[in-house]
Amino acid sequence: MERTWLETIQLLGLDVEVGLVLGMLGLEALARLAGRLRSFARRQLRSATRSTRGAMDPLAGDAAEPWPVGELRPSH
Repeated sequence: MERTWLETIQLLGLDVEVGLVLGMLGLEALARLAGRLRSFARRQLRSATRSTRGAMDPLAGDAAEPWPVGELRPSH
């Protein structure tokens, strides 16, 4: 009695191995997607806090100037 190709694949356990590999590839894709979404959310949160911090802090514009205006500024 001759086996079909499907019976040979099942006998060797290749169907289970292919299923496991495909499952692991799917889980890795989900993990990458979750990482990208997490980093996107962090960037959005950082940009939102930066934009609101400048509006709430009256000294935010003065923080960019490291030296006082006038004669105390270095001459070189």
